[in-house]
Amino acid sequence: MYWLAINREPLTIQNLQADFVCGTSFKETLNAIASLQRRSLVEKVENSLTQQPVVMEFVTDHLIEQACEEISSQTPKSLKTYALVKAQTQDYIQDIQIRLILQPIAERLIEQFSSLELIAAQLTKILVDQQQQPRREINYIAGNLLNLFRQLKIDITGYDFSGLTIWQANLQDMPLHQVNFADSDLTQSTFTETLGNILSANFSPDGLLLATCDTDCNVRLWEVKTGKLLAICQGHTNWVRTVVFSPDSTVLASAGADCRIRFWNVEDGACLRTCTGH
Repeated sequence: MYWLAINREPLTIQNLQADFVCGTSFKETLNAIASLQRRSLVEKVENSLTQQPVVMEFVTDHLIEQACEEISSQTPKSLKTYALVKAQTQDYIQDIQIRLILQPIAERLIEQFSSLELIAAQLTKILVDQQQQPRREINYIAGNLLNLFRQLKIDITGYDFSGLTIWQANLQDMPLHQVNFADSDLTQSTFTETLGNILSANFSPDGLLLATCDTDCNVRLWEVKTGKLLAICQGHTNWVRTVVFSPDSTVLASAGADCRIRFWNVEDGACLRTCTGH
């Protein structure tokens, strides 16, 4: 029910199931859909599924209320299971999701907590709790938090999102000064351009640059202030697992599963040296 309301347009069963983070089988999904159809809560349009406008509005309102309650009580459940906004959907759909879901949540939080500082503290508590989990969970909570921070224009300088699954977060044009994304999974999020699965990320000591490395064997250099991609450093032949800047921020080192350490010139992305056998 929630996913159909979030997506705002007809979905195939396969696309609907692709949004799930729980281990729901295809048969279980079919049975649930059949039950909803019998109660006229879901309708079929050709080979896709959707909801009547009145049903979609009701479900959307319930999702908004649920999200606000979970933030207030520090008990995220729906926020883990559902993405409030899908960063990788079409722009016009994302605009609708922001207008009808994310912004109403932001407005209710402002009404409840009175200040952005108190909202930030509440959201940060949820983030810290996620960081303390024994292993990385596959869910939407980190992406939802980032989208709320972005919508509310809350400064997240120095925040730690390392090791988290960050799906469906829109990081475009978002200041990310000293934000730690090391070993985060950003595969379903947007950051200026499409990225692979980020295995490591590191900020330069001067705070001006962000380096990321991922499963596409490349190292990318970003300008923190603008989010602009400055260079793609190519040369590794397997996953690049870690990146680190020199103390003066002029050289970047990367180490990959190809047993090579490469040193890159930060100014132009050129490879300065390669060490093998590591």
